[in-house]
Amino acid sequence: MTSENKGYTLALENGRLHQKQEKIFLKPMVLYIPQQAVEPLMTC
Repeated sequence: MTSENKGYTLALENGRLHQKQEKIFLKPMVLYIPQQAVEPLMTC
């Protein structure tokens, strides 16, 4: 059985503007620091 880690997806959604940004992180440790997790989404 082979299992491949495709990473973790972080999604932010603005309900008022109906916008959604997603970013796939291969190393989930970065998600433990909220500012570092959100920065890549803000630059998309």
